Amino acid sequence: IFGEGYVRNGLLTIPRSVKDVDGNSKRTFLHQIPLSDATNLQIPPVEVHPQIQCRLPSPSGDKVAIFRTEDDVEKTKPKRQVVEIWTHGGSMLASRHVIPAKKHGPICFDGSWFGGMSWNPDETAIVYVAEEPPPKTSSFFATDDGDGGEENENGVGGEYTLGRGRKETWGEKYTTTSRLTLYLLSVSNGRISSIDNVPRGTSIDESNDNDSSLGGYTLGQPIFSPCGTCVVYTGWDAGGGGRMPKRLGSIYCYQRSCRLYRSLVSHLLASLDAEDDVADSAASDDPCLCLTPQRALSRSPRFVVCTPDDEDDTEVRLVYLTNEEGFDTHDGCMALETMDWNLQGDYDFASAATIVECVPTPKIYNDTPENFPGGLTMDFPGLFLNQLPQECVTPDGNYIFVTSIWGSMTRVLRISLVDGSIYPLNFELPPDLDDA
Repeated sequence: IFGEGYVRNGLLTIPRSVKDVDGNSKRTFLHQIPLSDATNLQIPPVEVHPQIQCRLPSPSGDKVAIFRTEDDVEKTKPKRQVVEIWTHGGSMLASRHVIPAKKHGPICFDGSWFGGMSWNPDETAIVYVAEEPPPKTSSFFATDDGDGGEENENGVGGEYTLGRGRKETWGEKYTTTSRLTLYLLSVSNGRISSIDNVPRGTSIDESNDNDSSLGGYTLGQPIFSPCGTCVVYTGWDAGGGGRMPKRLGSIYCYQRSCRLYRSLVSHLLASLDAEDDVADSAASDDPCLCLTPQRALSRSPRFVVCTPDDEDDTEVRLVYLTNEEGFDTHDGCMALETMDWNLQGDYDFASAATIVECVPTPKIYNDTPENFPGGLTMDFPGLFLNQLPQECVTPDGNYIFVTSIWGSMTRVLRISLVDGSIYPLNFELPPDLDDA
């Protein structure tokens, strides 16, 4: 999943890429490592086909969703996007769904920033991020019977107009990314629908209308709640929130106004699974809700589920990165906050608590302190990371593992969600590997 490893059914699955010098290309292999000491089974790596863009295992590990980009049968048409659902631990192809080109644009597989996808707990649906279809446009010289028509009346002559035929992108690495939104896929029948109860907004330019792609919000990093009734995600202000009038670059500068939102999807899921093609228009999900209205930057939502012996006492918390005021430069220190949740999808604003504070200035030690092993010469400098790992919480829900810059090196940190204590982990290589 976006280059990260995961554990399912006692197997650690890790993607590893190598450079093919002769072919001037990159080859990716999937390694599966048994975690049990009782077996000496060694599974050879399997090469990942270049058409495969993403592998998303379900929570139980029984299903695997594989997103592919394939050449269309007619070579003149753009590449088509396909979703395959594999069952029995990913060994049997159960279904294959070709995404209609008119449904949405390219799916965002960039796991370092905008991209993200998630299974629901029942493993019947997947939420993902894709480019919203652009407004329809036509030439001034289009005829009503063929090239244009009444349906393009508002877009006549807008082929090269910014916000219509031309889109404002996020620049830098995201020169093809403009207005991402969220989509739900029903695994059983392949139906797809956009999540409409999301922040929309308009451009700060009042002359823009609903047919323009300017303004609004760019949505990403979605994750299903443990109850399966709502989706939590990050919304970047692209003009609709009033804090960021333009889409500026987002690979070298993270000073981009963003907040966490929650959207209910119960009725949408029911309509996708309905046997008939007519959805119940009378039933709709409630409007979205901003979870971090007082924060300038909030991103990377993750759920922590702690299930004790008595399942009635199950505790659920939302963990995310945040910064109250933003940065003075391109990047800066992020805080780690939590918010209480429950299995009914309700949240508690008052329970929001900071686990790791932003550090203004780290303390420098003249001598290496004994309580910080590994040759560290400064106190904890704060969290410097783009996202939390996809699966970063211990089974008991007490610790979270992240990688962050500490001094001049990237360190693996263990953070206690109970008292906020931070401990850097050190890994000693075996002598034979160290000598190699």
